[in-house]
Amino acid sequence: PKSVDAYLNKNLKKDTLTLNIIQPTHQQIFYYQDNLKHLKQSLPMEANASPNETLHWFLNDDYLGKTVGSHICFWEPQPGQFLVKAVAENGLTAQANFEVKSID
Repeated sequence: PKSVDAYLNKNLKKDTLTLNIIQPTHQQIFYYQDNLKHLKQSLPMEANASPNETLHWFLNDDYLGKTVGSHICFWEPQPGQFLVKAVAENGLTAQANFEVKSID
């Protein structure tokens, strides 16, 4: 999908579930060491949803992939401000803003 809105408009279903972003928490700040890029640092993004549910992950409207079962999506951090969204196939959406800062 090219954007969250396009995905929702195409795939919206009406079921009743809850969906929450567990990590990152809203307005959380992460620090990573810029001089350790070769170690492939990763930032976990996690949501709670039914293990049977498929979640689609977006970061600033860029599609990251999907999870089924364990809803943890890993991303290689870079400095900046971000909005992560988890979108269930039933149309529920959860999101959190966070920031990544580099340290030397």
